Amino acid sequence: MKTYNESSVPVHALNGVNIEFEAGEFTAIVGPSGCGKTTLLNMIGGIDHPTSGTIEVDGIDLSQLSSGQLIDFRRDNIGFVFQDYSLLPVLTARENTEFIMQLQGRPKQEYTDRAEQLLKEVGLGDRLDHRPSKLSGGQQQRVAVARALASRPKFVLADEPTANLDSKSTSDLLDIMERLNKEEGTTFIFSTHDQRVIDKAHRVILLEDGQVKEDSKKKVLTT
Repeated sequence: MKTYNESSVPVHALNGVNIEFEAGEFTAIVGPSGCGKTTLLNMIGGIDHPTSGTIEVDGIDLSQLSSGQLIDFRRDNIGFVFQDYSLLPVLTARENTEFIMQLQGRPKQEYTDRAEQLLKEVGLGDRLDHRPSKLSGGQQQRVAVARALASRPKFVLADEPTANLDSKSTSDLLDIMERLNKEEGTTFIFSTHDQRVIDKAHRVILLEDGQVKEDSKKKVLTT
């Protein structure tokens, strides 16, 4: 449960939510504005904490971690993709992608190779040294995806990642994320209103008024 007490009446952003995610999922969390989608993602990512209950990843209760341990846990286990891209404007595409691996203390050759590989995989092999201001919105979001995957996280949390993209950029980005999901085995969890994301998802969880109203898995065809 997550309750906010910002007014005289407590607001239950999430109430009685019990969800288990398996490794390798490609899941969309959907529902009307204010239903708790972003709150749920923030709690899964350790950015916010439940008022009651637990968030566990591989048997680790995130609420029991100190602030320092939580920072390290997010750095090593979770990739984030936001609708506003959240790239560092003074860094190039390559440097934005390398940054998390530098924080992990990876060897330089390892993080430079990994960054270049990922940026090529998302179609930006010719934009490695461009800063965000020189990239389109779709290209910036591709950098954000490469950055999210750079640390080889257990899962990627994507909060409305296509909200600022046109149809072609959205289609291209979803194809890239689905391919990386299959090739790297990374779990993707989306918060979205976008029907194109919902159509691509292998599992769809509907939230309404802070509760799970529907949780359905699609049959995924493999080639």
